[in-house]
Amino acid sequence: MYDTNNGMNSNVPIRYTAQLDGVYFFRSTKERKVSRREGEPAMVIVMLGGIYSALWKTQRITAKGGDVVCWHQGDLRIEENDPAQPTRCLVLNIRWKDHPESLPRVVRDAAGLMRMLALRIFAMTKDPLPSPVESWNVYLHALLAEYVRMSLHRAKSLLDRVNQCLEEHLAEPFTLIDMARWIGLERHYFGQRFKRETGMSPMRYVRAQRVQHALGYLATSPSWTLRKIAPRIGVPDEIQLRRLIRQYTGLGIRDLKGRIPPEEILPFAQSLTRWT
Repeated sequence: MYDTNNGMNSNVPIRYTAQLDGVYFFRSTKERKVSRREGEPAMVIVMLGGIYSALWKTQRITAKGGDVVCWHQGDLRIEENDPAQPTRCLVLNIRWKDHPESLPRVVRDAAGLMRMLALRIFAMTKDPLPSPVESWNVYLHALLAEYVRMSLHRAKSLLDRVNQCLEEHLAEPFTLIDMARWIGLERHYFGQRFKRETGMSPMRYVRAQRVQHALGYLATSPSWTLRKIAPRIGVPDEIQLRRLIRQYTGLGIRDLKGRIPPEEILPFAQSLTRWT
C-alpha cells in the first residue's frame, strides 16, 4: 500500500502488473551530451557506477552507484552525462499500467537487492537456455517491491537523508546545490522543506554539525588541535573553525578547554543543533 504524501495508506494498493520489455547494459560516452527524452516507455535504471543526471520538471535528478531511478511512461526529462564520471547502469524497459504517480524518481538501493535482481534478469535474458518470460517478471516484481519499500523509507525523514550525506561528505567543502543534488531534490524546494521540518536552513544545520564534530574531537584527546580538526570536517582552516565555534557556542577555545571538563563537552556538542 502506498500513500502519496506520508508513505502508507491501506486504501491505495499497489498492483505489480509490470511486464519486462527488455534489459540492456548502458555506458555513457566520454563526450558531454544533452538528450531530450520524451514519450518513452517506463524504465528502471540500476546504477552500477558513475553519475546520472536529468532535469525533470523543476527538479534535478541525480543518481550514482547504488541508486535506482524509475521513470514513468512518457516522463519528459533532459539528460546530461558527465564525461569525468561516465554512467554505467542496467536499463530495464517495462510496461506498468498501474504505476503509482507518487513514487519518487530515485531511491537508494541500501541492501543491494535491486542490483542483484537486475543482474539476475540480465543474465536470464542472455542464457542460451531461455527462461519463460513469466520468470523474468517474477524477478521484476520483486525489484519493484523493493523499490516501493525503499521509497517509503526515503519518505520517512529528510533529516535522515541529510545526515547520511554528512556522513559521506563531511570532510568536503560543499554548497546547498551539492546537497540538493545528492538528495535528489531541487535546491529551493529542498531548502524550504528542510527549514519547514527542522526550523533552520540546511547550511546552518551543516555548520552546527561541523561544530559538534569539532567539539567531539576536542573532548576525546588533548592532542587534537583546530589545525588538525578543520580538514576532517570540511572547514578550510583553523581560523574559520575558531569563528564557527564561537558563533555557535558563544565560547572561545580557551573557554572550552579551561572551563568545560572533557566529559561535559560531548553532551554540550550534542545539544548544539537543538538550541541553534
